[in-house]
Amino acid sequence: MNRLKKGISSNQSNRLRLPISREEVIGAVAILSFLIWTAIYPHQVRQRLIRTGQKTVAAVTQAGFKNATVTFWANGQKCIKVVSVPHSSIQSGERYELFYNPKDVAEVAVLFEHPVFDRHDYTSIPATYVNTFWLNTLVEFKYSVGNKNYERYQKERSDKLVDDTRPAYVLYKISDPRIAYLEY
Repeated sequence: MNRLKKGISSNQSNRLRLPISREEVIGAVAILSFLIWTAIYPHQVRQRLIRTGQKTVAAVTQAGFKNATVTFWANGQKCIKVVSVPHSSIQSGERYELFYNPKDVAEVAVLFEHPVFDRHDYTSIPATYVNTFWLNTLVEFKYSVGNKNYERYQKERSDKLVDDTRPAYVLYKISDPRIAYLEY
């Protein structure tokens, strides 16, 4: 009887009350679904382009912290595209493999783990430090040219992993030592 005086019926007191409402649960499921889709969909597009797209070379013409502008030739035309980069040490002047959809050249996949370069423009030195990141397949490496120290990141290739038991070497561009790739 005391409960009835406080405005709570006996039926309401027996129900289990969730700490969040039904609308909040639906909203959380919708947000989680969207986040999973945004993580999976770009990977699926990339894999499809690698399987069915046209291969060319992209030149980085402008590099930023999270994005880079690349230039490439597709269907006989010069194309310019802003793409996300896997790390902030991408430099203007670098070149990478690129796959594009010949029916829609705006749909591209830049393979930052596959740099394209002329070995004659590079020389090799031992790396002073190498660190692999477990989850995001990045490799951090350091090297010295002259009296200057450099730090760089590189996307690890899925078909060729870093072997911690062997010494690592860095190929750096003679005319611009900021551009370098870990040999492993």
